[in-house]
Amino acid sequence: MEFQFGDAEVGHVHTNGIVDIPFPRSIRDALLADGLADEHRWVPNSGWITFQMRGEEDLSRALWLMRLSYLRHVLKTATDPQEMFEQESHLANTVADDVLYG
Repeated sequence: MEFQFGDAEVGHVHTNGIVDIPFPRSIRDALLADGLADEHRWVPNSGWITFQMRGEEDLSRALWLMRLSYLRHVLKTATDPQEMFEQESHLANTVADDVLYG
């Protein structure tokens, strides 16, 4: 299942629980360095990441990663990106705490 924002792909989910999401290389590198995602299995030197959902406990991280991708696209098109960033940052930090620290 593929998710899009306009013409841009936010990410997609395979039937086996693999989630693939495109990011700029800098974000991808930070996610890999922090152990939050893996290199994409087919194009490891791209901006794409892979996350394997093995059970329900992985769903929150998969959603967080997909939301991060979605917000990149939303902020590019927002009338007031600073205001939207501030609103979304609070929610993203709350969700990130749950993802990172349980």
